[in-house]
Amino acid sequence: MKNLVKTINSLREDEQIKVMYNGEEYFIQCLLEFNTGGKSMSMYRKSDYGSYQSMNIDKITNKYISLYTYDMFGNRNTAKIKIADILIPEEVETEQTL
Repeated sequence: MKNLVKTINSLREDEQIKVMYNGEEYFIQCLLEFNTGGKSMSMYRKSDYGSYQSMNIDKITNKYISLYTYDMFGNRNTAKIKIADILIPEEVETEQTL
């Protein structure tokens, strides 16, 4: 199994990876790299209606990805997903063949 956290952290500006979470296809994208070494990243998916749904990545640890977004009223909404629940598509294919 690939080290997902290392793969995400190695993304450069305008790069993305496809991942699977809860049976759905998502993308994790590096939007911007700062001179300080920090990065602006997001996780998004295309909805059934053709629009995109996304959240910004606040923090990545070996256990969780913390996400946030703001609604149209300026309220911050957060989510936390387990790294263990995220698969890279090649891993999904490997598991299905076992």
